[in-house]
This record gives sequence, structure tokens and C-alpha cells, in this order.
Amino acid sequence: MWACSSQLGNGLMKGIVKYLSGCRIFLCGRGGGPGEKYPGLNASSLQPSALSFQPSPAPRRAGVTLTELMVALAVLTIGVIGAMGAFQYINKAITQSRLKTIASNLAQEEMEVLKNKSYFQLLVTTATAVSDGYSPNFVYDTLNYPPQTITLWGMPALTRRVNVDYITVSGSNATILPYTSSDPGMKKISVYVTWNSDGIPRKVQLDSYYENPSAAVLSAGFTGRVTNAAGTVNLGNVLVQVQGSSKWQAYSDPVTGIYSFQVAPGTYTLVCSTPAYFSTVSPTLSVADGAYTTQDFALTRIATATISGMVYTRNHLVISQVVTSTVMVTGVDVEYVELYNPTTWTIQIQNNVNIRYLAEASGHNVDPFNLSFINSSVGPGRYYFIANTFPLTIASASGGALVTDALFNSPAPPCISHFVPTYKKCIRAGESGAIQIYDANGPIDTVGWSHGAAGQGAPDHEGTELTRWDGFPGNLQLRRTSEYQHTTIGYGRAYDSNDNSADFEFIDMNNAWLSTPSWTGSGVKPPLTGTPAAGAIVTAGDGLSSSAQVSATGYFLLTNVATSVVQGASNSWTITISSYNIMSSSAGVRLTAAQNKDLGTIILATACTSGIATGYVFGAGPDYYRRLGTPSIRVGSGGITANTDSQGLYMLFLPTGTVTITANYGSYSGSYQPVDIDVTLALGTVTQVPDFHLAQGGFITGYVTSGTGALPNIVVQAASNGTVYSDTSDSTGHFYIYATTSSAAYDITPELDTLQSYTSLPATPLTVNLTMPGSTVFSGTITVVGAVGTIAGTVTLSSASITTGVLVVASTAAVTDPLTAVTASVSPSQAIFYSVSSQADGTYSLDVRSSSTTTYNMRAFYTVVDPVSGAVSYTTRAASGVSVSAGVTTLRNFSW
Repeated sequence: MWACSSQLGNGLMKGIVKYLSGCRIFLCGRGGGPGEKYPGLNASSLQPSALSFQPSPAPRRAGVTLTELMVALAVLTIGVIGAMGAFQYINKAITQSRLKTIASNLAQEEMEVLKNKSYFQLLVTTATAVSDGYSPNFVYDTLNYPPQTITLWGMPALTRRVNVDYITVSGSNATILPYTSSDPGMKKISVYVTWNSDGIPRKVQLDSYYENPSAAVLSAGFTGRVTNAAGTVNLGNVLVQVQGSSKWQAYSDPVTGIYSFQVAPGTYTLVCSTPAYFSTVSPTLSVADGAYTTQDFALTRIATATISGMVYTRNHLVISQVVTSTVMVTGVDVEYVELYNPTTWTIQIQNNVNIRYLAEASGHNVDPFNLSFINSSVGPGRYYFIANTFPLTIASASGGALVTDALFNSPAPPCISHFVPTYKKCIRAGESGAIQIYDANGPIDTVGWSHGAAGQGAPDHEGTELTRWDGFPGNLQLRRTSEYQHTTIGYGRAYDSNDNSADFEFIDMNNAWLSTPSWTGSGVKPPLTGTPAAGAIVTAGDGLSSSAQVSATGYFLLTNVATSVVQGASNSWTITISSYNIMSSSAGVRLTAAQNKDLGTIILATACTSGIATGYVFGAGPDYYRRLGTPSIRVGSGGITANTDSQGLYMLFLPTGTVTITANYGSYSGSYQPVDIDVTLALGTVTQVPDFHLAQGGFITGYVTSGTGALPNIVVQAASNGTVYSDTSDSTGHFYIYATTSSAAYDITPELDTLQSYTSLPATPLTVNLTMPGSTVFSGTITVVGAVGTIAGTVTLSSASITTGVLVVASTAAVTDPLTAVTASVSPSQAIFYSVSSQADGTYSLDVRSSSTTTYNMRAFYTVVDPVSGAVSYTTRAASGVSVSAGVTTLRNFSW
């Protein structure tokens, strides 16, 4: 046996016991143990001793069981698996956060590019598309700034979109104006970066505003109070605006009637207008810098009346009468069903319309009736008679026989056959039941009755069923009314509100009001009513009244309809009624004050498969309250057009959804400027469009050249008294500015880069007068000196777009590596260097002065950061002999 000295570990040695062939051996290890029993020994004094072969008990040791080990392993495994499961969500969250950051950077990048342009070189959006899948969706440019698709580092593709609008600000409210409006001196830039994540569309939106630095300063204003004619009531929400400049406007306060808005110092005329009152125009007013001019308005209310009427549709066959049992003098027990055609066309019964009887007891249904036809169709305004025998003898004042149009021929059962005389019984008296006519498209009309004594309701019915304690006994007529709760003998019984209890009545056979059944040969019985057009919308073309809705009985009452002249129009109105897919229009309705004009019965018959937009077109400036009807103005959307009537009213039938409606569509009248309004239309619903106000105008044209040829894409503006209109020269160098007619001259100037200048003929600047509506005036020729062209292209690494940005430099001088230092003291004598950084989609665009004799040298600098050391380095690519022509884009790509 060997003993381990405690000197080896100073009491820190621990013995580990092993059993070999029943012998105990101490092995030295760290910690205390058997060696500690021999403190006097050291490592050098160890001497072999006699081995003892006597077994001795092992010392007690701390440890774990296999079960404990497995439990610990299971807990550890669950933790690892849980962490692995959470990793995918953590990774998704990190990816989405990274994508959002990248999208924000891309939006900021585009915003900086756009705002680096001069105000007039930033073109407003004229061609748009609408996004899909976002809430809310947004409009973006498809022409001036088309969408860009950007893919970075294998991440989902991002799409960058832009929209630029004219915008006017009044107090804290900002209003977007159509691109056809006069430039209000401010534009709103919206940049959207979109992507798709797990099927969910996501986006980052960045908005900014760009103000024209040379726009007129609004350092003056108007204020005042709007009241009724007596001056006793303040009028709120009244529009007060500068005549001919709708961007300067305000609405009066709902409580105090006070309005206030800012304008540039000058001389103006104000127009005050609101529904239900005559518009008022102020005298010419002057306002000085830093001052407010007070102008109060007192408005006279327009006299009104009401219009009422009954509105129906007549588009389907109806059940007009049912009899379950009545015995003729011949002893035949007769049952019959009478139909009526209230439409204006012949209805084919045979092989088209079926009839079924639904009984109280199972097994008694007749579905459908097997009919033998004598007459196969029923004409407009005529009855159609179906019975169980032929002919019928009618006990009436005139007597005589009734010819059956169709004969029951259903087998027994369920019908009961009688042979002497021959007839069938199918409709069971004294029970609940229902009669229904139908075709391939489904039920056309249904009437059902209950049997209270048996506790049986109607098997089928419309609205509320007809209730009887004794079912439907014999010697009763179940008869449809010709009007609401009334029947006029001699007219077609056509009132059908889709409610059996309101549309039918039981009549005893001995009643004086009994209706003798009719057949196709009984002559035409004109209908007085039809199906009430419940929910239909009624509007009047007076420009004052609101719409009304047709009730469940067909009645409508349109209130507050103007009776006197409204903004230059006569008091002859057009009434339009629309219900889902049918409509009617009544023109030339005249009213007197406080009158209730009853239009009587109106039938909706014209098919309508679209939304309906209606409104008025007015002039502007001195003609602000004059309706533009003679000559007419064309109003349209998406190729669908209509001209205004003599009152300036138009009506368009357009696809449902949001549409853009243009007054003076396609510049139909050269005397007026086009104006756009966006509206949302629903099927068969009349939508009242806000009034259009068209300014009279004409075209100012001219030619832009570089001195050797046409120069496209140059913004040219026409300015007069703070109002600015603009256009961009086309591929032929010509521009066409549509501007309002004015007694003041327009100054015509191009919007150029700071490195450009221009001359013009016949004078500099060009000046023209546009006084005749619809005229076209040629202003002159503009020659741009140092006209700008564009160098554009891509930057790639191993054929993949470089997304981190490449500095592209161009100059007519040498572009060295490294770049030549530029200092203030020597820069005036040096050549001009143009530079730009490529965008995240790997493209660049650099505007430079054009030249027909000198070419450009270029160099692209690609910077790389070492991911380990952080060291920054760059490599370059060069190009030379790059020729740039005015208004032309030259392509030059750089690759690594």
C-alpha cells in the first residue's frame, strides 16, 4: 500500500478509492483523503508496505443518480429547443427592423434628391396610379417619377414611389389641389417605400413641403362678419374668397360668422357664397402691407318650395288573385290563380314561368303545376287566368263565360280528380298554403296565408303573411290591391310592396267590391302603381335642396327646393330619381314659393348599372355665379362625357369607386381652364359633386432652343400679379401654358440651373397679353446659354448593383485620383466639377452643361470599409470623351 503525504497538498489531497480484486488502493488526488491519516509522511518518505488484502468498506461519496442526470438533460434540452424556436421570431424582428431602417434611408435619399431641384424643376404629378393592399391606399406618380424597385443584400425587394402635389395652407389646414390648378406657391412631396413581409404589405412614408422662395408674401389680409339680410343672425360655414384666386379663401365661423384670411398686398374683389342664400360680390378692395381690410356681407335667403310624388317600378309579373273554392251553377267546384302583367312588354308563360302550390300537409304540394296552355303569353297591362276547369260561367251583372288561359292538368295525387263533370282540385280550402310563380332565376312573386286554428303558418310568403283563423275557406277571393290599401275597379292590380299583409285582402264572394276574374282577352287594364321604389334617391337640379329617400310605400318629399333665380339660372329644375339599377328623370319642373309640387306617379324604367355623378359648372372671377350652360361645357371621366344643360347642370354615369371628374374635359372649350374633382360613387346612387368654377383662359406658347436645336424639358412660367402658370417644353422645344385671361401682362421666363442663363426674342424677358378667352398667343423664342444635358448610368460590382453609394465626378478638365483640392482662392479660375452620389438602386443621374465642342472626363469612386479592421479604402473607374447635348441623356456605366 502506498500512502500520500499531506505535504503534497497541504491538506488539499483527496483519496479516490478503487477496488481491485478485493484490495483497497489509495490514489493521490486533489483534496483531502486517506493520505491525511499520515501527516508525518512526505513524498520522499513514501515506502512500500505490505499490502492488505482484507476488504474494507468504501468511503461515502456525494454524486447524482441516473434519473437525476436524465431529468437535468431533459430540462437542458427543452431550454435549447425553446431558444431555437424563439430564434426565428427574433430573426424576423431583426430583419423587419433592418428593413424599416433601410426603407427610411431610401425615402430620405429620394427626398433629398427631389428637394435639391429648384422649385419649378420639381414637377407635380399628372399621371397617377393607386396602391393596393394598404390602409389607406395611396396615389403615386407613374410618369415624372416612376416607381423604382430596389433589392439589397438578398432581402425582400423594396419599391420606391413618389407623389408631388400642389398644396395650399390656411391656418392649420392644408388642402391638396389638382395639378391643373394655378401654382399656389407650395408643393407637397410624398415618398413611399414599400415591401411585402409574409404576405403583408408594409410601407414607410415620408412627407415634406417645398415652398416657392419667390412666391408672393402673404403680409396682408381680409376679415369681416357674414349675417342674414337683416343683420340679426350670424351665418357660419359661408365661403369668402378672392375672385379669380380660389387659393385665398376662408369659411366664416359657425358661431360668430367672422371670417379671416391672408393675401398678398394688392387690389381684389371678394365673393361670398353659401347654399340657401344668394351669392354676393364686394366692391373693389385694396389692402396694404401689414394691414387687414374689413368687409362684411349680408346674404339674402332664397325662397323655397317642396316636391312630392309616388315612385314605382314595374318589372315583373304578379299574382293578382287566388280562389281556393267556389261552386259554379254547373256544380263544378272551381279554383283558380289570376296573374297580372304590369310591365310594358309581353311575358312568355309557357316554357318560362312556372307555378307551384305549397300545402299545409306534407304530400299535398303541387310543384310545379302541370298546365295545358290555351294562351302561351300575356301582353302588357293584361291578366292571365289559370283554373281547374274550362270554360267558367261568371255570376256577375254582365254574366257570360270566362275563357281559361291555362288549365290545371296535374296528376292525382296530390290533386283530386273529379270525372262527372271533369275537373281537378289541387288548392285545398280551409288550410294554410302559398302560391308562388317562378322562373329559371328564382321566385317572381309569392303569396302565403296561415291557418290559426291548426297552428300552421304560411309555408312561404313575402314580408308578413296573411293571417286567418280558418285558413283560406271557399267563397273568398284573395285579391291584390291596385294602390296602397285601396283597389280601383277597372285598373290593373299591381301594388307590390313585397309584403303580403299590405298588398292583399280577402274579399267575400257576396261583397259588392268583388273583382270579376279576367283573362288575356279581357282587354288592357292599365296599372296605377307597381312595386314601391323604397330607398330610391331623389334629387333636384336647383343647387340648393338636399336629396330625399323614397319610403316603403313609394312616397317621397323633397324639401327646400329653390323657387327663384339661383346664381343666374331659371327656376326650371330637373328631378332625378335613382334606385339601384333603374332611374328616371323629369325635366322642366317649375315652382312657386311655399308650393308643394306633386309630380304624381313616377315609374323607374331606365336601366342603371353604374354610379351617378351630378353637379354644376360655374364661371370664375367676374362670372363666379354664372352657370356655364350656353354654350355648354363638357364634363367627363375616363372617356365618359356629358355636356351641361342650360342651367350648367350635368349628369354622368360612371363606374363605381373613386373617380376623377374633369370640367372642360379634354379642353372642350378653349375659353376655360379644366378643373378636376375626385369623388366616390356607389351603384345606382346619385352623388352630388361640389360645384366647378372655371376660369376663362387661353394658351401662351413659345419655343425653347439651345441655339442649335430644340431644347426639351425646360420649365417655363408665366407670371402676373403673383399668379404663376407653367409648362414644360416638349420634344420639339415648344411649350403651351394655359393661363387665365387678364388685363395685366404676363412675364414669360424659363426656370434654369444656376449655371445657366438665357436670352429671348423679341425681348428679355418676354411679355404677352392674354385678354381674349380661347385665344393662343405666341410669346417668343428662348435661347438657353449653357443648356443642361444629363449623364446617367449604373454602378455595379460583379454585375450586381452597388447599393452603398458611388461618388461620380465629371468635368471638362482632368478628373484625377485623388481629386484635385479646391480652395476658395483659386476656385474661380478652375474648371467646374460636377458630382453626384449614386442611389441605393445602383443608378445615378448627373446634370451638366451641354457642349457641342467639348467632351467630359469622368471618374467614379467606390469606397469600401473592411469589416474586420474598419480600414477605409476606395477604387476608381474612369471614362473620357463623354459628349453631352442639351436636353439629352447620355448613358455611361461603371463596373467593378
